[in-house]
Amino acid sequence: MSALFTSQDDIAKLAACFTFDINTSSGDRRDLKHRLKTRINDLPRHLRSEIYSVATSVIFESLHTELKSGIQKMGGLINSFGPDEEITRRRVAAIQEMWTEPWRDVSNERWKYQADQCEACMLSRVATDPSTLRELRTVILAHVELKAYQSWPIILTFLDEWIKLTDKAKILFDTSEERAKEIRYCIDQTKLHRNLKAAQAAKREAEERARKQQAHNAQGLETLPALCYNPTPPLTQDIPNPLFSSTLNRPLSRNEYEFSEAEFLHEFSPNRTFYRASSTIDDENDVTDKYSQDNRLSKTLAVLQKQQVLDQYRYPDTGGGERRSPGTDTLKLQYRH
Repeated sequence: MSALFTSQDDIAKLAACFTFDINTSSGDRRDLKHRLKTRINDLPRHLRSEIYSVATSVIFESLHTELKSGIQKMGGLINSFGPDEEITRRRVAAIQEMWTEPWRDVSNERWKYQADQCEACMLSRVATDPSTLRELRTVILAHVELKAYQSWPIILTFLDEWIKLTDKAKILFDTSEERAKEIRYCIDQTKLHRNLKAAQAAKREAEERARKQQAHNAQGLETLPALCYNPTPPLTQDIPNPLFSSTLNRPLSRNEYEFSEAEFLHEFSPNRTFYRASSTIDDENDVTDKYSQDNRLSKTLAVLQKQQVLDQYRYPDTGGGERRSPGTDTLKLQYRH
């Protein structure tokens, strides 16, 4: 509340000064002037004379500000309102024609342009129209509560006082509050819908970015072996593996050969089990243990391995030819028959 209005009684007395219809006939002008002068004399000292014009400007500026803000708020959500709310918005928007230069093809007798721009006169035109008080209070009340004012604007306080001076105060108060709630509901639902759409749009955008990134990564993985893959050469082992070492491609010395054979026999000892899965995919349980279940084969391999070791000592090989002995050939022939 403005510092000019120190009490509710001050507001009530000043509000009463605007409840005279300035559009009365010339015969009633003298009586109107007398009554208005009487009410002004009843005002507190700080609201009379020059200060009175300042108070009028404060009220009018509040009306101008809140009306413009409320109309803009509703105008941005016009598709969210029903016919009643739209009629309210249009009626309130028409009030601005009092201080806005009209278009040539627009004629509104109720809110025709105030040529002298008398602020007190324009406030009086608002204060003496009950339906305008109802619609104006509806829009400003909805707008004010949405903005969460710490204190209501001064124009809303004067609207309440002007409504109290009518013979339909209860109806005007109840109707304006009911319509203000409806407007706030429409605005809240619109905001909720917009937030939901924004969240869905953000989610779709994130999913699209993820899809593009996944496709980009997949494309990069396809070209990776051809463009970027550079296999690291294996480290040189102190003890070469007899199955994969490069020493298998050259003649071995006696010590190297004996060591390789000993490693091979140890790795493939008959005491260790080796399993081979069936080539048939449908039978998952068809697994055979060829070395542990066939005693004849195990014994033959053991004899063969023992004979191979003995042959190495009897017939050492110093060249790169095949290592063979009569003993091993005989054993292989016996096993075949």
